[in-house]
Amino acid sequence: MRSFYLAFFSKEFAYNLMWPGAAGNVFWSLLFLIVDRETRRDAGGTFLPRMLLLGLVSFYLAVDWHLEMKGYPGRPDISTYSAKPQYWFVEQLHVLCLVVAAIATAANEDITWTVGALSMLFGVTAVGHLSGVWGGIDTVALLKGVVNIVGFVLVFVWSPVEPASFWRPVLAFGVALILWLLLLDVARRKPTLYSKLV
Repeated sequence: MRSFYLAFFSKEFAYNLMWPGAAGNVFWSLLFLIVDRETRRDAGGTFLPRMLLLGLVSFYLAVDWHLEMKGYPGRPDISTYSAKPQYWFVEQLHVLCLVVAAIATAANEDITWTVGALSMLFGVTAVGHLSGVWGGIDTVALLKGVVNIVGFVLVFVWSPVEPASFWRPVLAFGVALILWLLLLDVARRKPTLYSKLV
């Protein structure tokens, strides 16, 4: 029984099943939005931002999965942390929020579910990084936490875009994604940023 538990709560389970499953779900939502004539017609002015948001989420899932499988340069192996229950709680909430946001974005024009799921995503992810759930507390984890706080503020608290507009979550996720990619590039060039602070 213990070996089943360890296999179920492992890096391999997360990145060979959970993440590809989530990426498939998000990509399916994107294709559904593009292909379904009734959804496309009913989307009206929300079609382009909804399609862009699903494309950005798909891109994020693909890049993160690729980097996890290849290994982030300089970062400690996540396997040492993935056996902890809090890792799985935060990791599964993270993936669930991405999937709910994708389904909500594709399925209806009401922005409430999308904003709610993305707000929870950014909040859970910020807490996960700031508490060291995904590999301990280092400069990169703290900065990833800040990136997610920025995303949370843009999607939930304040945005230069009209509150009921689907451009609001696109802006929030797009800004957070760009900051995340820039941070990963800096950390790749300067692996000492992964040195533990606590």
